[in-house]
Amino acid sequence: MLALVNFVKHFRAYLLGRHFIVRTDHKALSWLHNFKEAEGQIARWQEHLQEYDFECMHRPGKNHGNADALSRKPLRYHGDCPSCTEAQVSLLQLEAHTSYSWPELQSSDPELALIYERVRNGGERPTTQEISKLGWETRCLWSLWDNLKIVDDILYYQHGPTYTRRVVAPQSALPTVLLSLHQQLGHAGSGKMIEAAKRRYWWPHQRKDIIDFCDSCEVCQTIKAPHKYNKAPLEPIITGHPNDLVQIDLVGPLPVTSRNNNYILVMVDHFTKWCEAIAIPQIDAVTIAESIFDHWVSRWGAPLQLHSDRGSNFESIVVSELCRIMGIRKTRTTAYHPQGNGLVERTNRTLKSLLQAFVDQNNPREWDRSLSQCLMAYRASIHKATRQTPHYMVTGRELRLPIDLTSNTLGEDTLIASEHVIRLRRNLNKVHQMTRDILQTNQRYQKEYYDRKAHGSPVEPGDKVMLLKEAPPKGKALKFHKRWEGPFTVVEVLSDCTCRIQEPNSSHSLVTHFNRLKPFRQQALVQTSPAGTVT
Repeated sequence: MLALVNFVKHFRAYLLGRHFIVRTDHKALSWLHNFKEAEGQIARWQEHLQEYDFECMHRPGKNHGNADALSRKPLRYHGDCPSCTEAQVSLLQLEAHTSYSWPELQSSDPELALIYERVRNGGERPTTQEISKLGWETRCLWSLWDNLKIVDDILYYQHGPTYTRRVVAPQSALPTVLLSLHQQLGHAGSGKMIEAAKRRYWWPHQRKDIIDFCDSCEVCQTIKAPHKYNKAPLEPIITGHPNDLVQIDLVGPLPVTSRNNNYILVMVDHFTKWCEAIAIPQIDAVTIAESIFDHWVSRWGAPLQLHSDRGSNFESIVVSELCRIMGIRKTRTTAYHPQGNGLVERTNRTLKSLLQAFVDQNNPREWDRSLSQCLMAYRASIHKATRQTPHYMVTGRELRLPIDLTSNTLGEDTLIASEHVIRLRRNLNKVHQMTRDILQTNQRYQKEYYDRKAHGSPVEPGDKVMLLKEAPPKGKALKFHKRWEGPFTVVEVLSDCTCRIQEPNSSHSLVTHFNRLKPFRQQALVQTSPAGTVT
């Protein structure tokens, strides 16, 4: 590692700002970027290396002879070399940052040539007839004739004697000028770029060109957040009967109990808000499939739709086969969008609060014994969305609590079975219709309120977009994670909220939510290759 530190120090002028590869036969160095909690000298070396853009590649020692030979003690011959081997040497030619190309660029540019030659030779200002057939840039320079001057064969614009001279940049040099300035300023925003450019260069529409260039910089688009994130219009989930849609999710890991349980599988009916919560010891596909069947299907029948996140245990072959056999339509949320499973996520929060209230603080590891109490409290509580208790929505009668045993507060009559069935059906039909009306009204108001803050232009097939990736790949530091990937191509628009996008240079596609996208802006100025390098 010390050899690497000394190497980059020696060649700093050539390596800084460039990506390079370090090949080494020292296997441990290949994990240099992932080395965490370094201390002492190692930490100082690692801090010094962070300003360079490089990657370490391991090469076995038997293939590393070109570098190993330089570290060996040389053999001193007293005569002619007994054997010679011819070797081909690659010549690396570095670009010299000089200003020799500006006169050539300015004199050869069709828009600047006339003005450049007149100012250089001390000629008169061109007539209006001479510049009438030329472009906008020439006419702008013509109007600024008194502020133009030649210094060292370079055409400058100077607003006054107290102002800094600025190089008149031809259009052919703009891609190089903007790219170099943008990179050397650390991919600064358009405001800083404008201030830096107007102190050094002059060209027409400078502000617009810089804003367009910064907005279309690919590096900036991967690391900088938009001024305002996309927010799709609300799409309410509409259900009209019990067991139309069941949402499932996991809570945990929690402290391991004496029964070896450390997770909770939560299932919620979207219409009645009825909840089942099962303490389970593990979250493999078999355990989840058995819990779904034993605690929901066997009690309430198979739901029409089962909705979950993209967890591998929910998307497993076992759960898919259970859904196929029972005739359940299995759906899932898009990646990194838990709002698509919002009801069960909110129920999880309620269950956690109930567990905090019911769990014995002296023995918190026995939380699974309090889960039944939490479910009773939840089912007996009025739900804000339906204005009924989940127990009443399912059974047609309120849940009898221990406090109700002291008096007949629920006011239930004694009925024979046939009368009870008739009354139960009438009550359930009435409360379900009321609930449908309430939910429909609430969802309409929620959508109107939510859509006030909806933002973002709708995407169309063929559009280029960037995709938000919140979590870094395994093994990479979060602070250096580039949160936007792309550009991706929109293949199909599935709804106002979702679309199918295709990965770059791949046939693989994925479905994503509109909120995770932002438009990709193509590079505004096409890179050209003017003679020499401008500085």
